[in-house]
Amino acid sequence: MSIQRIRSMIRRQSVDALLSAASLVVAILVVFEGTIPAEVLHNLGWMLLVGVGSAFFGMHWAGSYRKVSDFVGLHDVGGVMRGSLLATVLVVSANLMATPTWSVPWSLVTIYVLLSMLALNISMFTNRLLREGSLHSERRSTSSSRRRVLVYGAGRAGALVARDIRESPELGYELVGFLDDDPAKHGKEIAGVPVLGGRGDLHK
Repeated sequence: MSIQRIRSMIRRQSVDALLSAASLVVAILVVFEGTIPAEVLHNLGWMLLVGVGSAFFGMHWAGSYRKVSDFVGLHDVGGVMRGSLLATVLVVSANLMATPTWSVPWSLVTIYVLLSMLALNISMFTNRLLREGSLHSERRSTSSSRRRVLVYGAGRAGALVARDIRESPELGYELVGFLDDDPAKHGKEIAGVPVLGGRGDLHK
């Protein structure tokens, strides 16, 4: 494993740990209406250990940290959900086995699980969103020097070609639109790129 990949994984894990911890703190504040009772504050370290540790283990078990974040999609949400489910089982088990002194309200467990699940999904997509934003800015700044191109075929293969063009500024192309012989696709958009017409409209 390369140094760069190790650093990327550590960065993602650190962000996930912080988000999970923040989710727990927010859940506590919601359940106790903005004031943390002394007994909860006393057990906060234990709660963070169980909550963050369970989320961390769940994400590893689901393989979330093996994903290349630049290419994550909706299909990867299932992995986060599986990891979150395992984390939920661990948190619930810990709360069931805890003594009355260490146990927490079930409303707190429920809110924490939901917030943590949402935060981990957002974390997974953040790198891709940032990359796409930087690519968009780069395309805008260099659009005058790019060769304007059309993609023929507004199906799955055409969409993949278009994505490669848009995500690879070094190619020197600016995607103008699609052409497709299916009239039902004319005037529609794929990832913000219009289907301008069919093969017969190429001269326009």
